[in-house]
Amino acid sequence: MIRNDIFVNVTLNATVSHLVKAKSRTHALKTADFQINEETIVMDQIQLINEQGAGKSFKVKRIEAVHWEAAEAEEYSNHFKVAGQIRLELYVPFTMELVEENLWEAGYKLPKASFQDITIWVIPTSNGPVFTQVKSQSFEWKVKTRTSNSFIKAG
Repeated sequence: MIRNDIFVNVTLNATVSHLVKAKSRTHALKTADFQINEETIVMDQIQLINEQGAGKSFKVKRIEAVHWEAAEAEEYSNHFKVAGQIRLELYVPFTMELVEENLWEAGYKLPKASFQDITIWVIPTSNGPVFTQVKSQSFEWKVKTRTSNSFIKAG
């Protein structure tokens, strides 16, 4: 028997900033890349909330890319705010509940901090948790199918 599984693939594009201790802009970018990159992020799921505040867990299929693009000196000595892009491929199995709640139009996003009107994303890494501020986020939604062949039991 052949079974078709339907999945909703979601690509999360986030522009983030992160404070690092470094000697120069170049060193700050290298430090950020050492702390947060495709190999150091340890994430199997992510919690997103919709416009009504209801949370939903999405499975992380893979970390597509992490790019650190700019570093700006802070008031504190040897501290730089680095800015970059993080791109994650997420997925969730397709169910009738997803159709009923119109998942792709529900406005899912990373939750805002409870103490300020900013989004703080704590990214689990192999070097420990890293706190980032999300400057912007966008999502790309795709519905995909996967055909799987079942096993044949021999007598």
